[in-house]
Amino acid sequence: MADLTDKRRVKVETPVGEPSDDIVLGELTGTTVAFLPRHGQGHKFMLSEVPYRTNIYAPKMLAMRYIILVRYGLAAT
Repeated sequence: MADLTDKRRVKVETPVGEPSDDIVLGELTGTTVAFLPRHGQGHKFMLSEVPYRTNIYAPKMLAMRYIILVRYGLAAT
């Protein structure tokens, strides 16, 4: 996210475990946003290992109101 400014990493511990990575907080066109790589930095979690519950819980602990999932890769034809 090249346009993200004022970046800072936040380690969040939840009652249900640790998320896949630290959360990166920053500003994007005047709005505070958080980014959490669901497979962890460097893609360290296989799909079946991703801590989904914790990845949803962690942004809520930071008072984030919306969660947007961005999926990229090959498009199905």
